[in-house]
Amino acid sequence: SKISELYVSNYSKNANKQSDFIDKIDTYAESNFNEYVNDSISYDELMRKYSTIQSVYDRFSINDSEFESNMKSADSIKELKTMYQKGIAYMEEKNYPDAIEVFEEILKKSKNYPNVADKMSEAKSAYKQQLMSQADEKINSKDYSGALEILEKGENYFTDDSTFSSKITEVKNNVKNTALSEAESAFSTEGYQKSITIIETAISFCGENEE
Repeated sequence: SKISELYVSNYSKNANKQSDFIDKIDTYAESNFNEYVNDSISYDELMRKYSTIQSVYDRFSINDSEFESNMKSADSIKELKTMYQKGIAYMEEKNYPDAIEVFEEILKKSKNYPNVADKMSEAKSAYKQQLMSQADEKINSKDYSGALEILEKGENYFTDDSTFSSKITEVKNNVKNTALSEAESAFSTEGYQKSITIIETAISFCGENEE
């Protein structure tokens, strides 16, 4: 192989140069590894190139711990690539919670896996928008309980984001103000009992501590 020829012609007779050879091979191996991660070459092609390197190392009894580490990483990266593709499929289905879960699992195993952090951020943003849109649809149809359920789901999921808690407050205030207006109107037309019923319904929805 060309790698074997390179070693014999330039490095085999000079022990001090072996480290230079290993550095070159490591750079080559790392480059191929990155190409595999970025889908430029297949797993089988990566393994063929790694096998060639390993055969040269075996032939000349060369030890290279960095290359050995790359070899081991390739199998785990193959698993991560499968997981990544699954996460992308979830995103295409607009199943953002499952996509986020997959991306988080990948980052636990390989924090520098390409594009995963960006894709997870994209999935979280899309999920937030999805929940807000669903809540707005409920609000527009005056299904405030349904809207509140969706918003609380978002609040519990995005614990470090005040968007949902702010929207919950807004919805409750709208319900309260609408109830007060309807109660005032009902008092003059249908009596105080109807007004009390409207207010009690609003309190049940908003909570007794809402002013």
